[in-house]
Amino acid sequence: MHIAVCDDNVADRKQLERLLGRESDARKEKTGVFYIDSYGQGDKLFSSRMSYDLFFIDVVSGDETGFFLANRLYKGGVTAPIVLCSSQIDYKEEALKLEELPKNILFLSKPILKAQLSAVLDEAIVVEESKDPTIELRDKEDTYYVLEDDIVYARETDNYVNVFIKDGRQASMFTDILTFYDNISMYTHFAVINSKTMINVAHVVKQSPFKVRLTGRVELKVSPAGYLSLNRALKRLKEESAPDE
Repeated sequence: MHIAVCDDNVADRKQLERLLGRESDARKEKTGVFYIDSYGQGDKLFSSRMSYDLFFIDVVSGDETGFFLANRLYKGGVTAPIVLCSSQIDYKEEALKLEELPKNILFLSKPILKAQLSAVLDEAIVVEESKDPTIELRDKEDTYYVLEDDIVYARETDNYVNVFIKDGRQASMFTDILTFYDNISMYTHFAVINSKTMINVAHVVKQSPFKVRLTGRVELKVSPAGYLSLNRALKRLKEESAPDE
């Protein structure tokens, strides 16, 4: 497990490193060794965010506090557990201001005690093992990490595939639609509906043999072969959504 510690208090950072080292020794037979990287500020951590399986964060100085950084990591595609360690800032109190708390956010109070750290590690390992995988979308300017149903549809135009994300972002990748579909074909909600277009059937509002309407009032043409692909994907979605007997 690769762990990132981001704390602008040097003494606290070193103390947590020591405690995590002891936990690593105690757990190596069951969960493997912990590899720990330390940061004093969020920017350097953010650029390497997808390398880590677990984060411990407490930043109290500057404009980007720990809660702001955790939210930035989450919006940047991080699904790994993020432990906010409260010292000067009560992160649990900050979390009450959110309408919905991301399920990968955990809390720990300072000074950090061995028993409390061990308990939050147990919880973090469960979150890590159950997290949803992300899809990497790399365009000329940025890299996006999104969940399967964050993608609404993708369309090929002039040697690029433009991927439309449900929050309004768009990634343009130098590839073709069939190559893009092949790269994410392990996900079950996608269907190629014509020679230039792929959709996520979880966003289908209405369909016919000739066109499909998606959330956001997007209407797209459907080819005969695409209609078959669309119905297969809708059938899989229905089977996945069916309650277990």
